[in-house]
Amino acid sequence: MNRHLLLLLGILSLTACGSTIDGGGSGGAGGSGGAGGSSSSSSSSGGVNVQCVGDPIVFPTFDKTCSAPADCMTAFHQVNCCGTLSAIGINVAEKAAFDAAETTCRSQYPECGCAQLGTTTEDGKMSLDDTQIKVDCMNGKCSTFLP
Repeated sequence: MNRHLLLLLGILSLTACGSTIDGGGSGGAGGSGGAGGSSSSSSSSGGVNVQCVGDPIVFPTFDKTCSAPADCMTAFHQVNCCGTLSAIGINVAEKAAFDAAETTCRSQYPECGCAQLGTTTEDGKMSLDDTQIKVDCMNGKCSTFLP
């Protein structure tokens, strides 16, 4: 499928579900995303407030620091009620914290009946096959990309 068409479909889907994606700032990683909906509940995961539906969207950031590729892993964060994902590079030591926050986040989304789109990587590309997504230690930070 044409890459531009796939990207446009991804943007339209995220807009339709009221989602945003934030790749994280220089101090951390992560992504935040959310879906519109009537629920504005929040719950805590490991002492961190997680609210993926409603306003404001709250999803923690995770350590991205690394000195070698082995320090990194790909974390898949759901960004809307359709099940669309964002692939985020994080330090492997953050796996348990990410998994706990992500479990809380995913439990908050209603089933909205729309199609899941491709997964977005931190280099701005989108893949329909998550096995193609790679993670590497780039300039001391874990980051996802498509080769």
